[in-house]
Amino acid sequence: MLPDDLVELILEHVPVKPLLRFMSISKEWKLTIDSQRFNDRHLIRRKQLRGPDVLILSLSSEEELVDDRIFGWGHQ
Repeated sequence: MLPDDLVELILEHVPVKPLLRFMSISKEWKLTIDSQRFNDRHLIRRKQLRGPDVLILSLSSEEELVDDRIFGWGHQ
């Protein structure tokens, strides 16, 4: 069995959707994933891994606005 702190470190790298499924693996994992400390650390990790948000607007005429959005490069 892995130490709790190692499990937390590994889970910090898992995207949110799989984390929600992992809550059903065990009571300990659910408590870990539900904890405020873990959620704070996970949010910080996701922000570090996510690329910049970019908004690109191109005007093709005065009346038409084309809104091309590219969000979260490297983000799932």
